[in-house]
Amino acid sequence: MRDFLEVALGEPHGMHITAALDSVISAKVLPTLRGADQPELRCPLDDCKQTLSDHGLPRCHKRAGESTDDLKATGSARFRR
Repeated sequence: MRDFLEVALGEPHGMHITAALDSVISAKVLPTLRGADQPELRCPLDDCKQTLSDHGLPRCHKRAGESTDDLKATGSARFRR
């Protein structure tokens, strides 16, 4: 993740830090939050969704919301589709 951020932010006309973090978290962090509908997943996923919203990471917030919806609808959540 660090290498991607260094390259993305260091290039001329590089990404804004928020866009770079949104990309990295979406690709590397969110996929680790997966599993069956249990409090051990539901609570961290809800907290994660709120934190992503608070920090202005729209792609990640949307993906976390989709996983929350999947968790409610199907009883499991996963980010890779």
